[in-house]
Amino acid sequence: MLEVTNRYLIGWEQRRKSPQYNRSSDYLAHLETLYKKVFPERSFNGVEYQPSNDSPTELNTYFTINDGSRTYDIVEMSAGEQAIFPMLYEIVRLVLGKKRN
Repeated sequence: MLEVTNRYLIGWEQRRKSPQYNRSSDYLAHLETLYKKVFPERSFNGVEYQPSNDSPTELNTYFTINDGSRTYDIVEMSAGEQAIFPMLYEIVRLVLGKKRN
């Protein structure tokens, strides 16, 4: 589940750089607002690129979170974060998806 979510988060982050960016349908901003209500000391750090183990020219892309002292990939979230994050993600997806229709 987190690998699929990671791809969506990366896509949402990249969409922010688009000329058609619309703050009212910014899924990532809405998700971060909910996330910070549950985990106030944490924030989204954005996308990080790291060299791939398979190829020196290929980059792996990760969506990262910062807890105030370290930055980590979403697959490294605590058990509490891993339990709550998918619910928050689905809430944002459903609510904003409904607004778009």
